Parts: sequence; structure tokens; C-alpha cells
Amino acid sequence: TLGGADPVATVTPAVQPGVKTISRGMLNEKAATLPVAVYPAAARASRVEGSVIVNVTVDEKGNVSAASALSGHPLLRKAAEDAALKAKFLPAQAGGAPVKVIGMLTFSFALPAAAKQ
Repeated sequence: TLGGADPVATVTPAVQPGVKTISRGMLNEKAATLPVAVYPAAARASRVEGSVIVNVTVDEKGNVSAASALSGHPLLRKAAEDAALKAKFLPAQAGGAPVKVIGMLTFSFALPAAAKQ
């Protein structure tokens, strides 16, 4: 979930000729595989928690070809981007033709209860 975060604007990448790109909003539920982000040691040591929203471009084969954090703590952003790049989706089509998809993934980082004490 977004945890009450404000909506974030979608960044539109450069369009390739002959390849249609569609926007799909939040993509977490649409991922065939969505890896869990590795909690960075520096963030864990600093007791940083929170969510990171990552803008992604999914290519015509269902692979994430670009990922850029739009929000979240700086110590968590790279880990979320790395996890986003490993996500896999079923290839999208529009009108029977393969298309790229632009959307967002949310990664949540929470310390175990014992680490919060």
C-alpha cells in the first residue's frame, strides 16, 4: 500500500518509433514476479523505514527496462530500483500488438518489531 502517500506524477520516457506505450498506474498486482527489495544495511542501522515508489518501463517482452525512484527515503531508493528491475510481467498488448507499459511499483521497508526497541 501507499501508506497515505500523496499521488506521484508519472515520468514519461522517450517514445520509440513504431512501439506504442501505454500507462497503467500502479503495477504491483499485475507483476508475474515481484522480488522483495533487500533492506540496505545503512538504512537498517539508521532504523529507516517507509515506502518507495518506483516509476518503471516494462518492455514488450514483460521485462522492466528502466526503473527510477520517485519518492521515499534516499537510503531505500537504490534497493527499490534494483528490485524493480528484477520484476517480470506478462507481455502487454493493445489491438493485438505488443506495447510498452509505464507504471509504478511500491516497495515497503519495515524493521522487525525486535529491531525497533
